Amino acid sequence: MFSKWILDLKTKYYELITRNDVPSPKSEWALDWDKMIHLDAEELAEQGLATFYDFIQPELSKFIAAPNPLTEIRDENDFYFVESGGYVWPIVDETSMTSGDVWLNAAFAFFEMVNQQLRDTDYKLYAFYAGNDLSGMFLTEEEAEQSMAKLPSKADWPYLVTLEPEYNGRYHD
Repeated sequence: MFSKWILDLKTKYYELITRNDVPSPKSEWALDWDKMIHLDAEELAEQGLATFYDFIQPELSKFIAAPNPLTEIRDENDFYFVESGGYVWPIVDETSMTSGDVWLNAAFAFFEMVNQQLRDTDYKLYAFYAGNDLSGMFLTEEEAEQSMAKLPSKADWPYLVTLEPEYNGRYHD
C-alpha cells in the first residue's frame, strides 16, 4: 500500500518535471508513467518471480508470440532457483545467503529472463530504481534515451540490470 503511494507520488513528480509547454505528442517528450510496473526486489526474491512474471504476461505477449514458461525450484537445502527458456538462475543459494545478493539475483534473473525473450524485438524491459522501489517499463532504446534527456537525475534514468558491483547497471550522479 505504502509502496503504491510512493510510486504514485513519483509518477506525479515526473509528469510535472517532464512537462513540455510546447504542444507535442507525449511520446516525444516523456515516458508514459502509467506503463510503469512496480516489482519490488524483496518480493521477487521471496519466491515472487512467478507471480510477477504471470502479471506481465499480457504486456510481454504484445512483443513476442509465446512467452517462455517459468519454473520455480526449491531444493533440499531450501535454496531457490528459477528456470525459463533453458536457463537456470540462482536466487537463494549458499553464495547469495552469505553475500546478501538475494534481491539482486532476483532482479537480475527477472529482467534477464524477459529481455532474452525480447532480443529479436525493438523493446527491452528497462529497470527503474532498485530495492523495494524496483520498477520496470517496456521501452525501445530510443524511448529510453529520450527519457534520459529529460529526467534531470541519472538515478531516475531507465537501465538494464547487471551483476556489476555497487550500481548493478544503474546510472548515478
